[in-house]
Parts: sequence; C-alpha cells; structure tokens
Amino acid sequence: MVVFGAGASRYSGPCTPECPPLGNWLFEKLVEYKGGLPKKLVTEYGHIFRDDGFEAGMAAVAHLGSDAVIPVQRLTALYLSQFKIENGNHYLRLMAGLRPNLGMGVTFGTLNYDLLLEQALSSVGWNSRYQTPPRANPWPEVSVLKLHGSSNFLPKLERNIVFEDNKFFQTTKYADGLPMDIVNSHEKVQAWINEPRYRDLTPVLSVYGPGKTSPYNQSFIDHGQAYWRECLLEAKIIVLIGINYVPHDTHLFEPLATAPGVIAVVNPDYASYSPWIRDQRKGSTFHLASAFEEIEKILAYAKL
Repeated sequence: MVVFGAGASRYSGPCTPECPPLGNWLFEKLVEYKGGLPKKLVTEYGHIFRDDGFEAGMAAVAHLGSDAVIPVQRLTALYLSQFKIENGNHYLRLMAGLRPNLGMGVTFGTLNYDLLLEQALSSVGWNSRYQTPPRANPWPEVSVLKLHGSSNFLPKLERNIVFEDNKFFQTTKYADGLPMDIVNSHEKVQAWINEPRYRDLTPVLSVYGPGKTSPYNQSFIDHGQAYWRECLLEAKIIVLIGINYVPHDTHLFEPLATAPGVIAVVNPDYASYSPWIRDQRKGSTFHLASAFEEIEKILAYAKL
C-alpha cells in the first residue's frame, strides 16, 4: 500500500500551472483564484487563516455555517482540480516503475483532493476504482482510496428536484445519500460549479478544518476509510509519502498504529513521528527517504 499526503503533490515535480500548495499556502491561493473567497471571510477572518493556519481559520468561521463552508469548499475543489502532471513528474515515475505490480494487490490511499495520482495511473493504462476493491473486468483497475474525499466527487440532483437557498448551522453534515458523478477533469468540475441548480452543493471533500467532515455524502468517504482500514490489516508494506504526523488526525494514525505491516516513511521530518512510534505504533517503522523524488529508493522497497 502507498499513501500520499500534501507533501507528495507539492513536491511531485513538473506540473501545470504549478504544483499544488501545502495547506499553509492554500488560503492565499484561494484568495487570488477565480474571483476569490467572500469578502467577509477575507477581511474579518483572513488574519486567522494567515497567522494560525487553515484549520484554525475554518474553526473560527464555523459559526457562520454554510455561508462560509460552501464557498470555501466549492473554490477549493475548483482550484485543486486544475493541476496536471507533466513529463518527469514523480507520480508518473512511480507508476511507471510499479506498473508490473499494479494487478497484484497494490492499493493506493491519498489525503489529497487533487487528481495527480489518477492522472499518473491513467498514463500507464490503469483506471481508478474509488473507495472499493478493484474489479477484474472490463478494464484494469486499481483501488484509489481518497480518505478525505476529492474535488471530482460531484453530487447530483434529479431533474425534478429543487435544492436551493438552504442555510445550515450547528452541523457539519448537511445531507447524505445524494447520487454522484465522478468526473476526470477540471473542465467537468468547472461545468458542475457553474450549474445554477448546484450552487448550494459542494463536491464531496472533507472540510480542511477540525473533524475533517464533508458537508455532503460523508458516508462515501467513511466507506473508503473503512476499506482502507481493512487493507491495512493485510498490507505487508505501507509506504507513507509526504504525510506529516498530526496527533489529532486519529482517523489516520490510530489505524496505522496497529497495522501489522512494516511502515516506511518518506518525509524530511521523520523526527516528528518519534512520539507516535514510541507511544502508539505497535509494529516496525523506519525512514525510507526524505523526498518523493527519491523514486529509486521507494521502488526498490515497494516492490519487495
């Protein structure tokens, strides 16, 4: 199993228009992108996002309910769906090296909302099977478990359903069980964003804030996380690429702590894992590499 975090995409090499940002840069990128965030968020709460981080900013605007959450979620999905891998990108290099092994039980997990992983898999002829085991036919598939949702998971409404002018407060989950379209391009995300009937909806992705809950179809994310936990119990090798240890992300690090397989960490800040390894981790863990670009090291271990 290979699991990617924000650091993987940020330092993945050639991308258009650039590599996706880390979380502490995301607020400024959204302010600058496509008309930006609502003025109230920027003028009254911008200093919290900038000084204390994106999660602190989302906690500060939580009392605004959907008036804050919906525009942030929609713009985040639109912004992060735009990035495209170019020749030499490390996702491409990794998938090219893993290609002979992809039909042999390899599973991918990712915390990222972007589509770089899917693009790399497509480049070597594999389709992404989201949140569930792959099927044998008709086309080769590999499981991609998007543990925080994705910019391309789009709720949809039947033509005779009206869902507009809604306000949500004191809740992190607005609605569940909506039908979904899973698309494969920024252009299709843009078309969905521009559809007036969907203006109260957001793509199915976790709020980058406390709890990391999606306002819509959280059960779809829960399903992917449950399958990921099942896969962890069977994985002999677990490679974590570009994931920082965050103590309050218990939905990630509690299952990893008891995973029986060996965990190999690709991160320059391996020292931050030390308390977790000492106090919680029950199995073997080691530092494999400092950067995603060290593909030869990653492949040599991942193919064992």
